[in-house]
Amino acid sequence: MVPQRQLFSLVIKDELILHKTYMAFLKNGGLFIPCEHSLKIGEKVFLLLRLINLSEQIPIAAKVVWVTFAGATSNRAAGVGVQFE
Repeated sequence: MVPQRQLFSLVIKDELILHKTYMAFLKNGGLFIPCEHSLKIGEKVFLLLRLINLSEQIPIAAKVVWVTFAGATSNRAAGVGVQFE
């Protein structure tokens, strides 16, 4: 049985947010997704991504490569970094 992927719907409305969340240093690229979900490193996720002025959602399979928990040092936003598959 294949495990169910966590589903995220994400809208990036402007280039500044895209540049702040995009992680070019990851192989295939990735995004930081601000969230309060309790995901684990290596967990598979599925994104429905809507970029700037596109009316369509782009489906993207990804996996969690890091987690920032609420209350982390340096006042970082809680969320997950995902790497595109």
